[in-house]
Amino acid sequence: MELVLDAGNTRIKAAIFDKNNLTELLQFNRKTELDKLALFCQKHHLLKAIVADVAAGNPDTERIFSQLSNLHRFSHKSPLPFTINYKTPHTLGTDRLAACAGAVRLFPYKNILVIDAGTCITYDMVSKGKHYEGGAISPGLLMRYRALASFTGKLPLVEHRNFEELTGKSTEESILSGVQNGIVAEITHIIEQYQVSTPDLHVVICGGDAPFLAKRLKCDIFAEPNLVLAGLHYILTIHAQ
Repeated sequence: MELVLDAGNTRIKAAIFDKNNLTELLQFNRKTELDKLALFCQKHHLLKAIVADVAAGNPDTERIFSQLSNLHRFSHKSPLPFTINYKTPHTLGTDRLAACAGAVRLFPYKNILVIDAGTCITYDMVSKGKHYEGGAISPGLLMRYRALASFTGKLPLVEHRNFEELTGKSTEESILSGVQNGIVAEITHIIEQYQVSTPDLHVVICGGDAPFLAKRLKCDIFAEPNLVLAGLHYILTIHAQ
């Protein structure tokens, strides 16, 4: 068994893998549940482990992770199932690289567009020759709602809910329509652009908003919510070889 830790800005996902199967998954609030995380890690401290931490070096989480006996700290320098064709690999988010690794494991020797729909929406392209080519970053659902409320004088902060109409009949509905239809149109357009330039394209979507968006997208798309965790486990497997 192996321990996989995906430490984001607000949540830390902890997963146990047994022979490539995810058998246990817990989430911890980064601010309020570090004691619970510490107990979980102590319970599994002898397992081979990997951590991807967006706040690497934070003393609170570092105290916990340093107790793990067989820990690999994931970075762009870790062994990967693809080469990186990117001008600034040191600036690449580890979640983007891990998601691509998970996608390569699902679709080896295929052209893959990986969409991670979280706080931001990231688009990452991996060629069938296993070269990471780069991608794009845009604001996610909640960020767009908050931007409208923060950078205007009168628009309210709208709570997200599904809204399938094109025309909003109120300010709230207009915001819901603009944000949701705008994101769907953006993702659809980017997929179509890649399909023109890249034959035999496989599209994979992950992230917290993936289930919501996958239902709205009218294209062939594979949804895998735990793609980052699966990718980290794959990288740990490569590292151990």
